[in-house]
Amino acid sequence: MVIDPDLPEGVPALSPSLTTPRLTQDLADAHLSAGRQPIVVYPEVIPGNPMNASVVVRYVLNFPGLLGGDKTYAPDEIVFGYSAVLAEAAGYPENVLFIPTSNSRIFHPPETERARSGTCFYAKKYQLLHPGSLLPQTRASLEITKEQSPEEMAEIFSRCELIYCYENTAVALEAALCGCPAVFLPNEHLTDIIGAKELGADGFAWGDAPGEIERAKATVGRVAENYRSSEKLFWKHLENFISKTQKVASECAPVNSIILPSIKKSKYRIFFETVNSKIRSQLWKNRGYFFSKIFKIIKSDGVLGLIRRI
Repeated sequence: MVIDPDLPEGVPALSPSLTTPRLTQDLADAHLSAGRQPIVVYPEVIPGNPMNASVVVRYVLNFPGLLGGDKTYAPDEIVFGYSAVLAEAAGYPENVLFIPTSNSRIFHPPETERARSGTCFYAKKYQLLHPGSLLPQTRASLEITKEQSPEEMAEIFSRCELIYCYENTAVALEAALCGCPAVFLPNEHLTDIIGAKELGADGFAWGDAPGEIERAKATVGRVAENYRSSEKLFWKHLENFISKTQKVASECAPVNSIILPSIKKSKYRIFFETVNSKIRSQLWKNRGYFFSKIFKIIKSDGVLGLIRRI
């Protein structure tokens, strides 16, 4: 079951194609009355155990502490990394749960390959920390943003020669699935490729050295096959995840009363409570830049336009 502060009241699931019913306080209380032991999974950016769970799983989706949250975890937590690189960084190399999340029905090579031209780039978190400091390699590139639909992104990837990535992101894989090699631009926030061991190096370049880019172009055709292999690997990871979490849950007593966070405060309060001090200081340092952007959007699109972009 899931908790999502952005999910409107009365909506039973996040997606009609997924079995993801919404957890409510009434349901949590009913589980307690029935003696059922809940297993709560927190991402690495949520510190501590705010829901008071007896069994806690820490799912490390990025390097511990990089985007907020704790850098180390309580000894009674079950820690899994999204990839082998992250599991090792968290200190639990044997606990990997790599979930392939890119939709290959949307992101795939074009039916008819044509001459590619131009480049694009993705730098969402990088620009949050370093506004106005894009590297020269991407100044003439088209920016990929969350305002574009997956279908629009796939169309861009199907015609671009390269995508430059300033950070770890699934966008790199989605571009490569469309035949567009991804070039990672190393910086202080990008020191390793998170999914390197699960997806391999085919179609991905570390840095913009000409030889590295040529290697990525020559091997990008193998990315779809590598991705299918990672999908098969997922089922082994999932079996291990279920086995370990169920064992702990069966041996754990007593059952704590689960406390759901306030939906109204979750989206904003949890973000500002968990984002690390470096990001907070950068936001404050560059507040003039952000406010000028906000005023520009309001002037051109109005307040509703600003809300749609948030």
